[in-house]
Amino acid sequence: MAFEGSKLDYVAQVDSQSLKDEAKLSISEDGLAVTTLFNPLFIDFADIVSFEKQGYCAVVVTGTDRLTFSSLGNLLDAFCLELQTAFNARVRKALFISGDPCFEAEGEFEYAEPQSAAGAQTAAGAQQTAAGAAGAQQATARGQARIEVYDDCVCLLPPDNRARRIPFAFMTGLQKGNFELTLTLNGGEQYSFIRLGANTDAFEASIRARLHAWREDALDAVHKLDGSLSQTQLAALATLMPQGVAVSAGQMAAIAPSYLAAVEAQIAASRAADTYAAFKEICAPDEICIGMKTNLAGEQEENILWFIAPSKTKPTAAVEFAVDEDTAAATFVYNTGSDRADFIRRLNRVMEAIDFHREVISLPDDQLASAENASYRMAVKRNAALRSIRESLAGRVIHSSPDAWTTTVRSYLC
Repeated sequence: MAFEGSKLDYVAQVDSQSLKDEAKLSISEDGLAVTTLFNPLFIDFADIVSFEKQGYCAVVVTGTDRLTFSSLGNLLDAFCLELQTAFNARVRKALFISGDPCFEAEGEFEYAEPQSAAGAQTAAGAQQTAAGAAGAQQATARGQARIEVYDDCVCLLPPDNRARRIPFAFMTGLQKGNFELTLTLNGGEQYSFIRLGANTDAFEASIRARLHAWREDALDAVHKLDGSLSQTQLAALATLMPQGVAVSAGQMAAIAPSYLAAVEAQIAASRAADTYAAFKEICAPDEICIGMKTNLAGEQEENILWFIAPSKTKPTAAVEFAVDEDTAAATFVYNTGSDRADFIRRLNRVMEAIDFHREVISLPDDQLASAENASYRMAVKRNAALRSIRESLAGRVIHSSPDAWTTTVRSYLC
């Protein structure tokens, strides 16, 4: 669903804090070019807070300015539609959404997202309300949006920076009400889709179909690794750890010791064998979380193994990704805070959301602000868990030598 560039020539009067002039407007896959005789301006989609049609004008709000485009005449609707099409294409890229939707419609939405202390800051436009005596924060939003269903998620695309990728991997509830469908995730998030009219039944049907397919894929992945499992064990493991989700060795062993043995056999045959063995000596073996993800782009369609190794005594955890030999190897260390389970939940959510593009969780802020990382910047703005995980990064340990790596990792965890 790539955008191919402006198909019409737009000329408008521009009025903003920084610019008052006639300009030629050109929409590209990255943003909006506002070309005047002496002060050309490019508005990257990553910097847009919102845009809308107001009367006979189009209004674009950025983090630093509010631009009104008038005198577009009978091309106003075409300009707004083309801008939204290009913006949505860029947002899908930032949310790591690929393929074609099996459902698409326009409708109203409303969501509420409980925020951890580390991720309480929400995207501009969302309201924050106190939730409970403990002072927990909740991000809420409502409005009009394009709604799409893909193989692994529901995508919410409002004309602003509140877009959401709602993954099937963490979906725990689907409730249908009067003219409303509500999806619940395992972190307590609720997303409601309201007044879809005749599309409501088709929307529900497409979600149910994709959820069934997703569950079947999860069952198949578990069965391929351990064919000895009972149906009860298969269902429990597929629910606990759909593709890519890391869960503790203790949880796996409690359901099926043979499955943990099969996972550890995969680790023993990988380049992560020595790292995993070291983690088992430094940390409590049952508390080490293990995840597997297959068919990632750039990984020669091999499995990626990854670990979350919590400290026995400190609010820290080491995170390791075992990828192909040509990829630079490093261990990331995070401050988990007092709620280790919440940290693991958020990290699992983040890795699914960014499709294991590991650089997103570790890029320094100055590099994130660069033009080449604009899509990553858009992802960070639209994902509170991703912001909190980035803020929790405590260090990065290069695999320079086994002894040097072990010494540095121990200094963080012991």
